[in-house]
Amino acid sequence: MKGNCPLSRGQIYYLLRNPVFLGKIRYKDKIWDGQHPSIIDQGVWDRVQEKMRQASNRSRARGGSDTRQHSNDPGAWLTGLLQDETGDRLTPTHTTRKG
Repeated sequence: MKGNCPLSRGQIYYLLRNPVFLGKIRYKDKIWDGQHPSIIDQGVWDRVQEKMRQASNRSRARGGSDTRQHSNDPGAWLTGLLQDETGDRLTPTHTTRKG
């Protein structure tokens, strides 16, 4: 990991799930008491884990219809707003390398 740059979402989630902050260690799929003191108390840990659980239960599905508003997809803000000379709507496309 390089310094002097913002943490990614994955890095933040990793830190928030790390039991080291509770004075514990993780080995494979088990969590054991560590030999170091906790940094945060169990109540704070439980509240953070519950918020993360609630966030992971939210639906991430997008509507499949053309009535989807363009603001739902920040990568393609102009979807459905631009038209060609015949009046057909222009839609974004992309490709991937080697496939």
